[in-house]
Amino acid sequence: MKRILSFAFASCQLTGITIPDGVTTIEKGAFAVNQLTSITIGANIDLLKPEYHINETFGGSFADTYNSAGRAAGTYILRDGVWSRQE
Repeated sequence: MKRILSFAFASCQLTGITIPDGVTTIEKGAFAVNQLTSITIGANIDLLKPEYHINETFGGSFADTYNSAGRAAGTYILRDGVWSRQE
């Protein structure tokens, strides 16, 4: 799997995900309307920002944190509304 399509896992009641190796792109809304608090992700994955959708993890603060970390592989945790990369 190279691409996770738009809304593929939307509204699935997910709290944590691991993006498999080989994924290069996550499309807008792929994990929308979930309660994610943990994301394990590889390096240099393109996160396509949504043009709409209020509850969009990958288009919001997670994407900002991932990009600010140089799109580094690792596990990112949401605590008190703030995403951070575990060292």
